[in-house]
Amino acid sequence: MAMSLDALVMRVIVRRTGIGVAPFTWEVHGNGITPIHVSADRYKSMEAAYKAGQNRLTEFIPSRKSKLRRSDRDEPVPMCVLRRTNWRDGMNR
Repeated sequence: MAMSLDALVMRVIVRRTGIGVAPFTWEVHGNGITPIHVSADRYKSMEAAYKAGQNRLTEFIPSRKSKLRRSDRDEPVPMCVLRRTNWRDGMNR
């Protein structure tokens, strides 16, 4: 399954936001500089914060609409109707 463009742009960034036992937090960023979501939870290690952010990342990626199968679509509407004529018929008129 192909990924959407929005899914390719989303990323998790881990930041050290404090001093102490659990100084790390994660943020979800989209295309811009400002974060879409900042976690309120604090983590002891960068790895733990990154894993938590990756687990929550799917919540922020918009889901793609499933493609309709050919049998589910309506029949196409013709743009024009072509008539088959004989070139000799055109000369007799």
